[in-house]
Amino acid sequence: MTEKEIRREETGLEEREDKKKNIVEFWKRILFYNVGIKLVSIVCAVLFWLLITNIADPYKTKNFSVPVQTVHEEAISSVNQVYEIISGQTASVSIYGRRSVVDRLSETNITATADLSNLSKVNAVPVKISVSRASASDINVDCNDVLKIALENMEKRQIKVTVNCEGTPSDEYAVGECVAKPNVIEVTGGESVIDRIATVEVSVNVNGASESFRKTAEPVAYDRKHHKITSATLSFNTTNVRTLVKLVQKKEIPVNVSIKGEPAEGYEFIEVNSSPESIEVAGEQKDLKNISSITIPVDITGLREDSSELEQNIDISGYIGEDLVVPNEEDKNISIKLTIQKMQTKTLTLSRGQIKLENIGNGYSAEVDQDIKLVSLSVKGTKSALSALANNSFTGIVDCSGYGEGRHLLSLSVNLGKECTLAEDAKVYVIIRRK
Repeated sequence: MTEKEIRREETGLEEREDKKKNIVEFWKRILFYNVGIKLVSIVCAVLFWLLITNIADPYKTKNFSVPVQTVHEEAISSVNQVYEIISGQTASVSIYGRRSVVDRLSETNITATADLSNLSKVNAVPVKISVSRASASDINVDCNDVLKIALENMEKRQIKVTVNCEGTPSDEYAVGECVAKPNVIEVTGGESVIDRIATVEVSVNVNGASESFRKTAEPVAYDRKHHKITSATLSFNTTNVRTLVKLVQKKEIPVNVSIKGEPAEGYEFIEVNSSPESIEVAGEQKDLKNISSITIPVDITGLREDSSELEQNIDISGYIGEDLVVPNEEDKNISIKLTIQKMQTKTLTLSRGQIKLENIGNGYSAEVDQDIKLVSLSVKGTKSALSALANNSFTGIVDCSGYGEGRHLLSLSVNLGKECTLAEDAKVYVIIRRK
């Protein structure tokens, strides 16, 4: 290469180097000129972008109240136990996230579960939350609630089903036989709950009914005070009990009381009162034709005025026959009150003018001995009857049949009514003369 060519080559290299330096200097001037202002501008732009973003879609917290669902209950039933929730049936859930995400959520998108297989020693389970319509990266879920339960041994019991008829049928009818199918039901629950059960009933409304009918009803357990028993541990082997309600016709009949026996010595039976005096019975028409009244026998043998048996409540179910029923519960018991009083003795007097002579023979005349002015009588009766008996309220009668002339001591009968009698025989001298 000639010297001229070499010089030309070197000159070209120098020009390229100068060109590169000019380019570098240009970019340095562009990039580093007022660098502080540029950095502040960038930071402001970023902050402004963040501000705009948050104003358009800010973060927020929304609270929800969600029912807690239990899972894996078999972990408890497998050891023959039942549980009842004490607290924590509802979980309080807080969700934090973008407004655009959180506002789309409702209680239906949130599921709260308590896994009973993870039961702690204090019978508590933490509540777990799952959210649909939102990814885990978009929201923050907060829930610290726990579900607390009480454990109890499981018990099963067979109990008869009673049909309880509510309301009143039409006027001419009454409720007859009520049949439940099944008539025995299996009840499952905690020991304490099962021990409280007195009856299991199904209720049927018969208001205004005029014919027999069938209906399905749900069983309910009641305690001894007929309070409804409600427990999460309580369950029945069937929730539908079929019932048959038969309606029958009604008839009103009188109630009679038949007294038998005698009270204790020295006492007298006075009266008996019964309440009600008539009742309604119900049944098939052919059975109603065969009954016109009810007679209840009452034995007063040996009773005194202070005996406890003077007042009795008698169930009349056994006196109306198997085919009839008493529709009104309050009429099933007849209240009977007996009155028995102690006999007392009182001395009364009878004048000659109160004595009547009867059956005097033909050709004879008779009179009470003139020496007799008053006749003393020993009268026996109850206190009330003796008080009502006055000296002038009765007469004496002497039967003179078969007696001839002479002075005779004859028996004196006195009409003292039904409640008083003579305690001792009374006699009086009668003089019979031939006419």
